[in-house]
Amino acid sequence: MHKLKTIIIATILSTFAIFSASAQVSVGINVKGVSLDANGSETQSNESRTETLEAAVGSIFIEYKIMDLVSIGVEAIPYDIESETVTNNRDEEQVDTGNTTVQVDLESNVGAYLMAPLGSEGVYAKLGVTHSDIITNENMNTGTKYGNDDLWGTHLSLGFERDVSDVTMRLEATLSEYEDVKIGGADSEGGQGNVVTVSGMDGYSVGVSIVKGF
Repeated sequence: MHKLKTIIIATILSTFAIFSASAQVSVGINVKGVSLDANGSETQSNESRTETLEAAVGSIFIEYKIMDLVSIGVEAIPYDIESETVTNNRDEEQVDTGNTTVQVDLESNVGAYLMAPLGSEGVYAKLGVTHSDIITNENMNTGTKYGNDDLWGTHLSLGFERDVSDVTMRLEATLSEYEDVKIGGADSEGGQGNVVTVSGMDGYSVGVSIVKGF
């Protein structure tokens, strides 16, 4: 997947180079509040649960506007997103006693998008794709180790922008949908363990951006 991310970014950068004579480059920062629903299940039980995840996320981006028709951009979250550590104490159980802790990081959070104006009043639409590496950090009392995976998402945004002094302010609402994630575990002897599936991940975000053109 790292190779695929490199191809995506290289393709976008080469597009920038082709159209540079008639394009305007802008850089910006974005802060948004995210609300995401997800369903979790596992192979070794009939249990499942639904969680709503809420967080504030910041990103940086660079984009090219081509002949006032469309903008092509790449964005990145310049830090890892770290979940809280969940602890399960089983000291009162008959087997597998002790503490289990699980924590998850989202690393290398990058994305690309196309943005087009809708009329001449500052309204625009944006279609994007993002990718993150899911890194699991666990200490299981059973000795099980879980693997890592990729998180791909697609995003459709509707926004409004307005020039304020020498910068542009944007207000943007986004609907997001993510592919299912399956992370398998292996026991201490290397055998196949439990598989956790996270599905139905969708949600929305509302963000504000400050953009500077050059």
